[in-house]
Amino acid sequence: AGRDGRFYFEDGTRARFWGLNVAKEAVFQPKPVIDAAVDAIARAGFNLVRLHHVDDETGLLPAALAGSKQRLDLSRLDCLDYWIARLKARGIYVYLDLLDYRTFQEAEGVPQGPRLGRGAKPYAVFNERLQELQRDYAGMLLFDHVNPYTRLSYAADPAVCLVELCDENGLFHEQTRLGNLLSPYREELVKRWNFWLLSHYGSREELARSW
Repeated sequence: AGRDGRFYFEDGTRARFWGLNVAKEAVFQPKPVIDAAVDAIARAGFNLVRLHHVDDETGLLPAALAGSKQRLDLSRLDCLDYWIARLKARGIYVYLDLLDYRTFQEAEGVPQGPRLGRGAKPYAVFNERLQELQRDYAGMLLFDHVNPYTRLSYAADPAVCLVELCDENGLFHEQTRLGNLLSPYREELVKRWNFWLLSHYGSREELARSW
């Protein structure tokens, strides 16, 4: 990234990306299928692939591994590793998502986890336990794991050029859900909102005057 906020290649040329999505089950394919897909993507002239919806129960984070030391499904992770290596070999960059389709589990210390829905929208942006689990996952995936095909972590691999923290989430994006939040999350958000109001206005009287 340059000082102007734009992307540049090592020789100083302005980087421009022309990409596509490979999502969900399309990511988790046998190696010959991945090879054929990468060939087709390269022939079409793309230089970026977004590997999307990989944190689902059918992807990297199955419910059966919730609460265990080995949280990532290693066979699924191998598919992701192979995609990145094969794309890199063809000069194609990779865009990864972190929080996308994940279903949080009660075994992970998340009350009503599956009822929060995929991506736990908007709970994941304000609940501390959900934030902690997101940080743990980012650490495991990007820093702790070394891709056996490239011998680099994703964080150290220049082919991984973009990482999205969360997909289509946030208090404003999901504002229609705010009136129907599940307990204990609704009470937590109200408490945080009231704390902010008091710290910002100083008193109920000043709040009333300002509002």
